[in-house]
Amino acid sequence: MRKEYYFVLSGNSEHLALAELKALLEAVTGRRRISECYTMICTVEGINDKDAVEITSRAGFIRESGRLLGTNSLYDEPLSIDLSTYRHIRHERLKSINPATEIYRHIKRFILKNKVPNKEGDKILRLLYGEGLVFYGELLAVRDTRSFYRRRPSIRPFFRSIALSVSLSRAMVNLARTKPGDIVLDPFAGTGSILLEAGLMGMKPVGVEIDWVLVHGAKRNLDYYKVDAILILGDSTVAMFNRVDAIVTDPPYGRAASTRGVNPLSIYKSFIRRSSEVLDRKSYLVFLSPHYYTTIIDEELCKSGFIIRDKIFIYVHGGLTRVLYVAYKP
Repeated sequence: MRKEYYFVLSGNSEHLALAELKALLEAVTGRRRISECYTMICTVEGINDKDAVEITSRAGFIRESGRLLGTNSLYDEPLSIDLSTYRHIRHERLKSINPATEIYRHIKRFILKNKVPNKEGDKILRLLYGEGLVFYGELLAVRDTRSFYRRRPSIRPFFRSIALSVSLSRAMVNLARTKPGDIVLDPFAGTGSILLEAGLMGMKPVGVEIDWVLVHGAKRNLDYYKVDAILILGDSTVAMFNRVDAIVTDPPYGRAASTRGVNPLSIYKSFIRRSSEVLDRKSYLVFLSPHYYTTIIDEELCKSGFIIRDKIFIYVHGGLTRVLYVAYKP
C-alpha cells in the first residue's frame, strides 16, 4: 500500500502556499500531482518521509507535514489507532470551519476509544479538523519559524522598507523550482533578501544592484548570516551574463525604490527581454509587480517567449495589490 502524506498550508495566503507546494514537489521529487486539497491542507502520494521533511524545511508558506494515517467525517466513529508509540496528541482546527463543540466531542470519543498516549513514545499524533473532516497524521516536520524570526528584515544589520519578508523571499526561490547548486540571479538585489534565502537553501546566488549603498548593505546582511553570494554594482538591464538556472527578483517601481529617473514600466520591459536572453531553457522567471502593470507585463512575457504558469495576487493596502509572476521559458 502506497503511503500518503499531508501538508498544512499557511492560512494567510493559501494560493501562494499551494503554488509553493506544487513547485517544491516538482523540484524535490520531479512530480507535481497532489492527491486532494481542502482548506489549508493537501494530501500527496508517491513520496517518502525524506521528501516530506525536505519540502517543509525549504518552504516559506507550508507549516508542517506528516504521514497521513487516515481520514473520516467529524461525525463518524473515530479511527482506531495504536497509540503505543505516540507521546502526545495535538489537535488543531484549520480555520473556523468546524464547530468547536463537535471537535471537543470527537476528541473525547477518540481518547475513550484509543486510551491515552504512551509517555515513553517518541512520536506526535496530529488530529486536524477541516471542512467536516478529521485528518489523522503522524507529524514529521514543522517549519522553522524561529529561524525566520531571527532573519526578519527589521533586525538585520542593514534595513530598508523595501526588503521582502523571509517567507515571501523563500517562497519565490521555491517557485522557480530551484535545486541546490543552481545559479539564482537577482538583477534588482536591494538589501539581499532573495539572495539570503537562496544561499541558505544551497543555491549559488548572484545579485546585481545599481545603488552602491544597497550593495554594501546587502553584503553586510549576507556576511552577518554567513551566506556566500556574488554581488555586482551595476545596471542589470545592460549587464552581460552567462546562462543562469533561475531569475528571482523584485524590480523597483514605488516611491521607496530608486529607479534613477527611469520609468518603472520601461525597466520591467527591458528586464523581461533580458531575462529571456539570460535564462537557460526549461527555467523559471519569478518576480513581483504592481497590479496596474499586469496587462502590459502579460503581453511582454508572451512576446519574449515565456509561458505564464501562475499569477498570485498579494494584497498590500487599499491602493496596491502586488502580483507574483511565475513564468516558464520552454
